[in-house]
Amino acid sequence: RLLPIAAPEPEPMEAPPSTPWMSRILAIGMTLAVLGGLVAIFVTQEPAQLPAGMLLVPTAPGRPAFLVDRTAVTNQAFAERVPSHTFAPANADRPVVGITYDGAAAFAASNRKRLLGAVEWDAAQATPGFVPAGMQLWEWVDDGAVGGDRAVRRVDGGLSRRPAEGGMDTTFRTRMDAP
Repeated sequence: RLLPIAAPEPEPMEAPPSTPWMSRILAIGMTLAVLGGLVAIFVTQEPAQLPAGMLLVPTAPGRPAFLVDRTAVTNQAFAERVPSHTFAPANADRPVVGITYDGAAAFAASNRKRLLGAVEWDAAQATPGFVPAGMQLWEWVDDGAVGGDRAVRRVDGGLSRRPAEGGMDTTFRTRMDAP
């Protein structure tokens, strides 16, 4: 005979102080059942709350998942960190362009993130909800090279290198480790 025993719901666990954007990392609910003198415990895990505007990118087995910006960094978001950046009001939600590779990397670091890696690009682009910057824009990616021209990717599968000074056809997005 099966006798269900409901365990009380545990209090949600609070995120560590270093990650204020997470209201809860996980909540565990347990259901106990007694069957022929044996106790079975079923554990369920709710997904973590993601930071606004970010997607969880699954990866190959053995590699950790990561979070990536759903869209390229916008003029508005860039100007919030770099007040000297100016743009036409109509372009507030358009991808920021003309930013150097080092400027893009510094912006990411100021937000405790980094540029999307060259090897992470395909997984990010294949994730539902990923919004391409457009067919004409390249995005800075970090391929680990130091100095010289830097790697860029484009939604059409394009892979190229551009001078680190950037151009009006280059934008970027950021990534961070998944909780």
